[in-house]
Parts: sequence; C-alpha cells; structure tokens
Amino acid sequence: MTWELWLARDIVADNPLPWQKSMDKLTAGRVAQAIGGVFAVIGTPTLPLGCGMWVL
Repeated sequence: MTWELWLARDIVADNPLPWQKSMDKLTAGRVAQAIGGVFAVIGTPTLPLGCGMWVL
C-alpha cells in the first residue's frame, strides 16, 4: 500500500497529533494517519447489505 500513500500525499491534510510537529512534505506514516478522511469523502461503490441477507 506504499504507492497509494505516495499518490495520496498531495490530497491529504496534515493533522498532526499534539506531540508531532507540522510537516510540509508528509511521510508515508503521516499520510496513513490522515487517509481515513479521504476514504470518508470518497465513500464506497458497493451497496450496504441489510440484516445479513444477499441483495441481488
């Protein structure tokens, strides 16, 4: 997953933890820390299943 983190480096916002310094060029670990916000905006292409039943 390292190349995904490298590609997402330009679109994630740096949200450092209180003991971390703000960075201009994000590392892979810092991008992984912020990638959840990107996934929340993008969403999922699948339909949610209801009550464990298959939706056709």
